[in-house]
Amino acid sequence: DILNRAERKYGIYKQDLVSILMWESGLGKFTGSSRVFNIFMAQILFIDSAQKFALNMLIKKGAVDPFADSSFKEQEQKRISHRKIYAVDGLAALIRYCKEKKMDPLEQKGSWGGAIGYVQFMPFNLQYAVDADSDGVINLKEWPDAIYSTANYLKIKGNYSKDDKGRREAIFQYNHSDEYVNGVIIYSDAIYKRLLQY
Repeated sequence: DILNRAERKYGIYKQDLVSILMWESGLGKFTGSSRVFNIFMAQILFIDSAQKFALNMLIKKGAVDPFADSSFKEQEQKRISHRKIYAVDGLAALIRYCKEKKMDPLEQKGSWGGAIGYVQFMPFNLQYAVDADSDGVINLKEWPDAIYSTANYLKIKGNYSKDDKGRREAIFQYNHSDEYVNGVIIYSDAIYKRLLQY
Protein backbone atom coordinates (compact mmCIF):
# COMPACT_ATOMS: atom_id res chain seq x y z
CA ASP A 1 0.00 0.00 0.00
CA ILE A 2 2.84 2.42 0.87
CA LEU A 3 4.60 1.54 -2.39
CA ASN A 4 1.41 2.11 -4.40
CA ARG A 5 0.87 5.51 -2.76
CA ALA A 6 4.50 6.51 -3.35
CA GLU A 7 4.27 5.49 -7.01
CA ARG A 8 1.13 7.59 -7.50
CA LYS A 9 2.51 10.61 -5.63
CA TYR A 10 6.00 10.73 -7.12
CA GLY A 11 5.60 8.92 -10.45
CA ILE A 12 8.32 6.38 -9.61
CA TYR A 13 7.88 2.69 -10.44
CA LYS A 14 7.39 0.89 -7.14
CA GLN A 15 9.65 -1.94 -8.31
CA ASP A 16 12.47 0.61 -8.75
CA LEU A 17 11.95 1.74 -5.15
CA VAL A 18 12.09 -1.85 -3.87
CA SER A 19 15.16 -2.61 -5.97
CA ILE A 20 17.08 0.43 -4.70
CA LEU A 21 16.18 -0.36 -1.09
CA MET A 22 17.34 -3.94 -1.68
CA TRP A 23 20.65 -2.82 -3.16
CA GLU A 24 21.23 -0.16 -0.52
CA SER A 25 20.43 -2.04 2.69
CA GLY A 26 19.08 -5.50 1.88
CA LEU A 27 15.58 -4.10 2.58
CA GLY A 28 16.70 -2.73 5.93
CA LYS A 29 18.87 -5.62 7.10
CA PHE A 30 22.19 -3.83 6.66
CA THR A 31 22.12 -0.22 7.80
CA GLY A 32 25.24 -0.11 9.96
CA SER A 33 25.77 0.72 13.61
CA SER A 34 28.66 3.17 13.39
CA ARG A 35 28.38 6.71 14.75
CA VAL A 36 28.21 8.84 11.63
CA PHE A 37 29.76 11.84 13.42
CA ASN A 38 32.79 9.76 14.39
CA ILE A 39 33.23 8.39 10.86
CA PHE A 40 33.57 11.84 9.37
CA MET A 41 35.74 13.15 12.23
CA ALA A 42 38.09 10.19 11.83
CA GLN A 43 38.41 10.83 8.10
CA ILE A 44 39.11 14.52 8.66
CA LEU A 45 41.66 13.98 11.45
CA PHE A 46 43.34 10.68 10.66
CA ILE A 47 43.14 9.88 6.94
CA ASP A 48 46.66 11.21 6.29
CA SER A 49 48.21 9.14 9.07
CA ALA A 50 46.17 6.09 8.02
CA GLN A 51 47.53 6.40 4.49
CA LYS A 52 51.08 6.79 5.81
CA PHE A 53 50.64 3.72 8.05
CA ALA A 54 49.31 1.63 5.13
CA LEU A 55 52.19 2.76 2.93
CA ASN A 56 54.78 1.85 5.60
CA MET A 57 53.19 -1.58 6.05
CA LEU A 58 53.40 -2.22 2.29
CA ILE A 59 57.07 -1.29 2.20
CA LYS A 60 57.78 -3.32 5.34
CA LYS A 61 56.32 -6.40 3.59
CA GLY A 62 58.73 -5.91 0.70
CA ALA A 63 56.50 -4.07 -1.78
CA VAL A 64 57.89 -1.28 -3.91
CA ASP A 65 57.03 2.19 -2.60
CA PRO A 66 54.14 3.25 -4.88
CA PHE A 67 54.91 6.89 -4.06
CA ALA A 68 58.23 6.54 -5.90
CA ASP A 69 56.04 7.18 -8.96
CA SER A 70 55.43 10.94 -8.66
CA SER A 71 52.27 10.89 -10.80
CA PHE A 72 50.74 8.16 -8.61
CA LYS A 73 51.72 10.09 -5.47
CA GLU A 74 50.07 13.24 -6.84
CA GLN A 75 46.93 11.29 -7.77
CA GLU A 76 46.74 9.76 -4.27
CA GLN A 77 47.24 13.13 -2.60
CA LYS A 78 44.36 14.53 -4.65
CA ARG A 79 42.18 11.55 -3.71
CA ILE A 80 42.92 11.99 0.01
CA SER A 81 42.29 15.73 -0.21
CA HIS A 82 38.95 15.08 -1.96
CA ARG A 83 38.03 12.51 0.72
CA LYS A 84 38.71 15.03 3.50
CA ILE A 85 36.59 17.71 1.80
CA TYR A 86 33.81 15.11 1.36
CA ALA A 87 34.05 14.27 5.08
CA VAL A 88 33.89 17.95 6.07
CA ASP A 89 30.80 18.41 3.87
CA GLY A 90 29.21 15.29 5.35
CA LEU A 91 29.90 16.37 8.93
CA ALA A 92 28.61 19.90 8.32
CA ALA A 93 25.44 18.55 6.68
CA LEU A 94 24.87 16.13 9.56
CA ILE A 95 25.23 18.88 12.17
CA ARG A 96 22.97 21.29 10.25
CA TYR A 97 20.29 18.64 9.71
CA CYS A 98 20.35 17.49 13.34
CA LYS A 99 20.16 21.07 14.61
CA GLU A 100 17.18 21.78 12.35
CA LYS A 101 15.39 18.57 13.41
CA LYS A 102 16.40 18.86 17.10
CA MET A 103 18.34 15.58 16.96
CA ASP A 104 21.63 14.66 18.62
CA PRO A 105 24.28 14.36 15.86
CA LEU A 106 26.34 12.06 18.10
CA GLU A 107 23.51 9.52 18.20
CA GLN A 108 23.07 9.10 14.44
CA LYS A 109 24.12 5.61 13.36
CA GLY A 110 24.94 4.46 9.87
CA SER A 111 27.23 2.48 7.62
CA TRP A 112 31.03 2.51 7.76
CA GLY A 113 30.91 5.23 5.09
CA GLY A 114 28.41 7.46 6.93
CA ALA A 115 25.21 6.49 5.06
CA ILE A 116 21.99 6.52 7.10
CA GLY A 117 18.88 4.32 7.24
CA TYR A 118 17.27 1.85 4.87
CA VAL A 119 17.83 4.40 2.10
CA GLN A 120 21.55 4.83 2.92
CA PHE A 121 21.42 8.60 2.47
CA MET A 122 24.62 10.50 3.05
CA PRO A 123 23.98 13.47 5.38
CA PHE A 124 23.99 16.01 2.53
CA ASN A 125 21.07 14.07 0.97
CA LEU A 126 18.92 14.19 4.12
CA GLN A 127 17.26 17.28 2.63
CA TYR A 128 15.28 14.83 0.46
CA ALA A 129 14.01 12.85 3.46
CA VAL A 130 10.23 12.87 3.96
CA ASP A 131 7.95 12.39 6.98
CA ALA A 132 5.55 10.12 5.07
CA ASP A 133 3.52 8.94 8.06
CA SER A 134 3.09 12.52 9.40
CA ASP A 135 4.22 11.60 12.91
CA GLY A 136 6.44 14.68 13.13
CA VAL A 137 9.66 12.66 12.88
CA ILE A 138 11.63 11.58 9.83
CA ASN A 139 12.88 8.08 10.52
CA LEU A 140 14.74 6.45 7.66
CA LYS A 141 14.54 3.13 9.49
CA GLU A 142 10.76 3.03 9.08
CA TRP A 143 9.20 1.98 5.78
CA PRO A 144 6.84 4.88 5.05
CA ASP A 145 9.59 7.49 5.48
CA ALA A 146 12.22 5.34 3.73
CA ILE A 147 10.05 4.62 0.68
CA TYR A 148 8.78 8.18 0.27
CA SER A 149 12.29 9.60 0.81
CA THR A 150 13.73 7.35 -1.88
CA ALA A 151 10.96 8.39 -4.27
CA ASN A 152 11.39 12.07 -3.41
CA TYR A 153 15.13 11.84 -4.07
CA LEU A 154 14.65 10.13 -7.43
CA LYS A 155 12.03 12.68 -8.49
CA ILE A 156 13.82 15.85 -7.37
CA LYS A 157 17.54 15.07 -7.64
CA GLY A 158 17.26 12.42 -10.34
CA ASN A 159 14.49 14.06 -12.41
CA TYR A 160 13.00 10.56 -12.78
CA SER A 161 10.78 9.61 -15.67
CA LYS A 162 9.38 6.15 -16.43
CA ASP A 163 11.14 5.68 -19.77
CA ASP A 164 14.38 3.69 -19.80
CA LYS A 165 16.66 6.73 -20.15
CA GLY A 166 14.85 8.62 -17.36
CA ARG A 167 15.00 5.66 -14.99
CA ARG A 168 18.70 5.10 -15.66
CA GLU A 169 19.67 8.75 -15.23
CA ALA A 170 17.74 9.07 -11.96
CA ILE A 171 19.17 5.85 -10.52
CA PHE A 172 22.66 7.00 -11.54
CA GLN A 173 22.10 10.09 -9.38
CA TYR A 174 21.43 7.76 -6.44
CA ASN A 175 24.77 6.00 -6.96
CA HIS A 176 27.22 7.14 -9.63
CA SER A 177 28.03 3.69 -10.95
CA ASP A 178 26.89 2.12 -14.20
CA GLU A 179 27.12 -1.34 -12.57
CA TYR A 180 24.79 -0.15 -9.80
CA VAL A 181 22.29 1.22 -12.32
CA ASN A 182 22.35 -1.99 -14.35
CA GLY A 183 21.92 -4.10 -11.20
CA VAL A 184 19.00 -2.01 -9.95
CA ILE A 185 17.24 -2.16 -13.34
CA ILE A 186 17.74 -5.94 -13.73
CA TYR A 187 16.45 -6.60 -10.22
CA SER A 188 13.55 -4.17 -10.67
CA ASP A 189 12.48 -5.76 -13.95
CA ALA A 190 12.64 -9.23 -12.36
CA ILE A 191 10.40 -7.99 -9.52
CA TYR A 192 7.93 -6.60 -12.05
CA LYS A 193 7.81 -9.85 -14.06
CA ARG A 194 7.16 -11.78 -10.89
CA LEU A 195 4.43 -9.34 -9.88
CA LEU A 196 2.67 -9.92 -13.20
CA GLN A 197 2.50 -13.64 -12.46
CA TYR A 198 0.30 -13.06 -9.38
